[in-house]
Amino acid sequence: MDQIVAFQLERAVGAGPQGLLPPLPLAPTIDRLLPALERVYGARGIYLRADVTQGLSARIDEHQFMELAGNLLDNAAKWARVRVRLGVRRDAEGLLLWVEDDGPGIDEADAERLQARGARADTQNPGQGIGLAVVAQIAADYGGGVRVARSELGGALVEVRLRTA
Repeated sequence: MDQIVAFQLERAVGAGPQGLLPPLPLAPTIDRLLPALERVYGARGIYLRADVTQGLSARIDEHQFMELAGNLLDNAAKWARVRVRLGVRRDAEGLLLWVEDDGPGIDEADAERLQARGARADTQNPGQGIGLAVVAQIAADYGGGVRVARSELGGALVEVRLRTA
C-alpha cells in the first residue's frame, strides 16, 4: 500500500507540461537499471540485453522512466527462461519502448486484465500485481498506451508508446 501511495504522490508532483522537463538521456538511465536486475536474476542465468541508441533522449521524468522500464524488465525476468531484451526508439508518433522475453508469454485474453491494479498472472510467485498497472498509468500520463503480444523469442512482448517530445 505504501508503494502505491508513494507512486501516486510522485506522479502528482511530476504531472505537468512535458515541455518543462529537461531531456532525459535514455541509454545511461537504462545502464544504471540493468546491474540491479542482473544481481537479482543472475543466479537463474537470465541474460538481460538493452538496445538503446546512444544520444537518444526524451522529455520524461527520470523516476517515471525508471519505474516504467524497471517494472517491465522485472516482469520479463521473472518469467524468462534465459533471455530478456529491451529496446527503445523514436519515430513519428513519439517514443516506443519494448521488453520481450523467452518465457511462456501472456495470453491475449489476459493482456488487458493484467493492466488493472492488483491483477496477477499467477499467485504462486511473489508480487502485488501492480507492475503492469503502473506501466499503463505512466504511458497514459504521456498520451500513450501499452500493447501486449507474442515475442519472436517465444514469450511476452510488451510495447509502451509514449507521446513525448
